[in-house]
Amino acid sequence: MSYLTLNSIKKKYSDLAVIRTISLSIEQGEFVVFVGPSGCGKSTLLRLIAGLEDLDAGSITLDGQDITNVASSKRDMAMVFQSYALYPHMTVANNLSFALRQAGLPKTEIKRKIDKVAATLELTPYLERKPGVLSGGQRQRVAIGRAIVRNPKAFLFDEPLSNLDAALRVDMRLEIARLHRNLGATTIYVTHDQVEAMTLADKVVVLNRGVIEQAGAPVDLYENPKNLFVAKFIGTPRMSFIPSRVVSVNELSTTLESEQGASITLGPTPLAPNDYIQIGIRPEHLILDNPENADHQGDIELVEKLGSDTFCYIDSQLGRLTARLPGNVRVNPGETVGLHLKDKSLHIFKEHR
Repeated sequence: MSYLTLNSIKKKYSDLAVIRTISLSIEQGEFVVFVGPSGCGKSTLLRLIAGLEDLDAGSITLDGQDITNVASSKRDMAMVFQSYALYPHMTVANNLSFALRQAGLPKTEIKRKIDKVAATLELTPYLERKPGVLSGGQRQRVAIGRAIVRNPKAFLFDEPLSNLDAALRVDMRLEIARLHRNLGATTIYVTHDQVEAMTLADKVVVLNRGVIEQAGAPVDLYENPKNLFVAKFIGTPRMSFIPSRVVSVNELSTTLESEQGASITLGPTPLAPNDYIQIGIRPEHLILDNPENADHQGDIELVEKLGSDTFCYIDSQLGRLTARLPGNVRVNPGETVGLHLKDKSLHIFKEHR
């Protein structure tokens, strides 16, 4: 039996269904990330798990116990918010110990727990300071420490790094990954940043309009997206798409025509004549060559040099495509290049018209 189970849960506000029907199983010690566009329901789903919102239908079980109607304060979960939610008039030590003092733990036990958490998060020098004099990263570590010190059954993170600058987000992401590895605690993490999702998660749950589009290991979602939405959402830069129609199919090959009128030949496929499809290709799988050596051509519109990688945005006979190249490759806007599509690297998505 799974450690945390969502059974056909639903939530709506007036006539707006925010969570349509979601069922999900989370194992003990698993790091699960909810990701999706704004308004997809990821934060609402987290709040339902935390007990900060009431379900309209369905149930939630934690460690074999039905917690559907259990108050948030009794669910044995700790939540870390985007806004830190620290008490500004209290020192770091008092912020960390607040829940323990409310629970009536002995002072010696509280001090032992606080000292241990402070050492883990490198907060020991700041225990007597108040949040107002701390940096954003330090305040976020205090918020995380306040959750850890309770030793809950599950940690819930609601976009905890979105208020930090880019460099600090990377540092805190590494910190959270290290903490999870050391603590082994069940963790549910909400973010709109797919880099956070891909680097932190054991399981990524992609949400869209209140339903789960796909859930699985990050590499599975990247290599085998279930549908067009997941394919478009997962990956930076995003996958390129070639809208096409199947012209003919035989035992050896399939011939398609792109919306731009270019002819594309693939190996054997489970497609039928007149099927409308989207051919997806990751930037690292688009092969550039001399124009005379390739079946397709395009003109480079924009080049982004990022040091280790170079991204080329290409206006081609197949449509607009993105290519990922090594950082030391010399290419320039306006240059004409040849393009190769390799069957094994392509993703085929049928369209219903």
